[in-house]
Amino acid sequence: MDQQRLSDQTLFKPVDAVRMAKQMSLSEIGIERGKQNLPPPTTALPDEIEQSIIEQVSAHHSSVVNDVQLRLQAVNSGISRNLGSIGTSVLETDVDPLVSRIEQYANTDIIDLHDTRTKLKEQREYFRSWRTRRNLARPAREPKPAFSFFADLFVLAIAEGGLNLFFFMEGNEFGILGAFLQAFLIAGANIVVCTVVGFVLLKRVNSVFILNKALGFLSIIFLVIGLPIVHGIVGFYRIARKEAASIAPLDGAPDVVAEGAAEIVTSQLWTAISWATNFEFHRLDEMSIIMCVIGTILGAYAARKGYEFGDRYPDYTKNYFDYEDRRVYYLDHLQEITDEILTEQEEASGKIGTFLVALSASLTSLSDFRNRKTELSVSLRGFESHLTEVGKALLSEYRGANESVRTVPAPNTFQKQFALPDPVFDGDSVRNSGLASQILKHEGIDAQVNRTAEAAKKAAEKYRERVQVAIERAQSELHAGEELKGSIEDYE
Repeated sequence: MDQQRLSDQTLFKPVDAVRMAKQMSLSEIGIERGKQNLPPPTTALPDEIEQSIIEQVSAHHSSVVNDVQLRLQAVNSGISRNLGSIGTSVLETDVDPLVSRIEQYANTDIIDLHDTRTKLKEQREYFRSWRTRRNLARPAREPKPAFSFFADLFVLAIAEGGLNLFFFMEGNEFGILGAFLQAFLIAGANIVVCTVVGFVLLKRVNSVFILNKALGFLSIIFLVIGLPIVHGIVGFYRIARKEAASIAPLDGAPDVVAEGAAEIVTSQLWTAISWATNFEFHRLDEMSIIMCVIGTILGAYAARKGYEFGDRYPDYTKNYFDYEDRRVYYLDHLQEITDEILTEQEEASGKIGTFLVALSASLTSLSDFRNRKTELSVSLRGFESHLTEVGKALLSEYRGANESVRTVPAPNTFQKQFALPDPVFDGDSVRNSGLASQILKHEGIDAQVNRTAEAAKKAAEKYRERVQVAIERAQSELHAGEELKGSIEDYE
């Protein structure tokens, strides 16, 4: 856009013929020369006074012509600059990459999101039917933090291990370290196994499928029967170790123990299992019974902790939160892409708007320049007519005074009318070649300018339409994604 504007002051200062005649003393000189009958009647050329008048007027004319030529050069330069700014190059370099990116989002990312949304809806319907088949009307439960869960198990293991240490320290041939290892090995095995049983198997008692439910009931039977049996064997094992430690070798035969004690010494674990299978409960002392009861209770509690971790229906929480995670990811990704599209759209719309404003300003400036050019041409034509009248007035002043005192006829040259020696205009044609190129430059380009301007406006509107189509496609997906904003329970 070209902001250059020519001055609106009067282009050419009129010449005061009366004042100029006085400055040149044309009346006095005319009388003086007329008394001398000069110029002679027979002369064929203007005398020096008439020639001086012609030169004075021509000097004014030349000055104005040079001024007009400089002004026309500036005007034509402004027209050229504005002609270069009404094309579509700015759109192609600045706007087209932005629109292409918006279309890229709409044609690729939004389509991918559409496919993701379709799959999410299918997954939601599958999960609904999955839950319906299992008679699960309630929502999934948020699992407890893993840290809290494992911290509870650790406390259980420490508590049982500490109690077992107290029970196994009595008569342990390996001392405190052996008692410590045995105590915490038994406690750890009890807590871990029972927790796994509760988490993996016990939950299946809630299933509507026969096989799963059977596994759940088997796990209950295992816990109800197995825990006392296992801890009973541990109690027998404690007694076996205690009795083995109390047996001393016979005098004189260090490698021979008392009859019936060899089995206890060589394998306390198998001895404990043998006592248990033969129901020799009379061997258990009070401390072993307490140890068995505590181990059974803590094992059952660990199984309950495993059962309560997560949702109590097998794989319910996993399936639910798998869908929820995918849904949240889809919505976040959709919002991210939409924000990017809207940002690009704002920038593209701003550039298109700026282009149209600049285009309008360039067209206005171009019209002003061209009007100024016409004004210069018309003003110069009028000023040439004015100078011709000035020349005629000056010659008339001199000739009238000269003829009033002559005693002989005036020369025929006094009948010749004033004419500028080198006028720019001759009727409708331009005689001055230098000015002709400036005056005629850019003539007849109205249709071309209008076509170019209309093409630029249509190109800008086309870019706007492309942006709008892409935005509508993105917003369509955004509106469609609204139905996925709620969790599964919101649609029940």
